Amino acid sequence: MFLLNLKNMSAGDYIADRYMVEKLNAHPPGDHRPVFGRERELALLSESMRHSGPRVTHIHGISGIGKSALILAFATMWRSKRRTVLLLDGRTIEPTESGFQLELSRMLRIGRSTLGSIVSALSKKNKPVVIALDSYEVLGLLDAWLRQVFLSPVGKNVHMILVSRFAPAPQWTEAPALSRSSSPLRCFTGQHSSAAIISIGNRDGSAVGIKEHLGRVESQAVCGIGRAIDAIGLDLG
Repeated sequence: MFLLNLKNMSAGDYIADRYMVEKLNAHPPGDHRPVFGRERELALLSESMRHSGPRVTHIHGISGIGKSALILAFATMWRSKRRTVLLLDGRTIEPTESGFQLELSRMLRIGRSTLGSIVSALSKKNKPVVIALDSYEVLGLLDAWLRQVFLSPVGKNVHMILVSRFAPAPQWTEAPALSRSSSPLRCFTGQHSSAAIISIGNRDGSAVGIKEHLGRVESQAVCGIGRAIDAIGLDLG
């Protein structure tokens, strides 16, 4: 079950987030959709698919800026190449070791939700595996356990991407044993926001005459598709 946290969301944020949830549930794994204006970030995340890539990558930015869209696009792109990306939503996981292990074992399709069983399943993968945790800010109770307990036994073939509203804690950035990368998401250019809204509107057929309203978006940087939708006052529902 995919849950939405609507607290502090604008109307545009809600529409954009609902669109991403529907896309996650409806489109097959190989159906790769473009993400506008995030080529640099996708390239950064793709380093995690290499053996020499960072063990941990942090992506952070304000609500509505497109973090979930980015990590979904990354997962879809690499799954279409038959690579393993385990994408978990922090809002649907109990923020405990057992809750995390239960969800991860379900995604790995193994019967026992123990750390040993998870390590055994992951060790059978020949190529690097990425575990991506979206909405990581709600899993604060797991932060120390993931860093101090989980990462070591799963081995260097397993890389993590932590997607959060907040920058990583100093314990991550100062850990000498961790190869890591951190990148804040920037606002879209107006042209990228326009392209994204047109794509959504053309696909669902509800944004009639959308191009007439895009002048207000193209003239400025917009922090996320949700903000762009608010800026032009459209209802894509």
